[in-house]
Amino acid sequence: MGEDSPYYLMCEMVYDSMDDLKKGLRSDEGKASGKDLMKFAGKLVTLMIGEDE
Repeated sequence: MGEDSPYYLMCEMVYDSMDDLKKGLRSDEGKASGKDLMKFAGKLVTLMIGEDE
């Protein structure tokens, strides 16, 4: 507490399964989103993937 966070903004997305996440990332829309993200924030963005059990 009291320290600055290294993160400015967070986006949390929830999928029914890891396979659904992978399908989404591999879709045409997912690929286009990834390319767009890299164009404007490629050096700033950190992607983290986790699972709830």
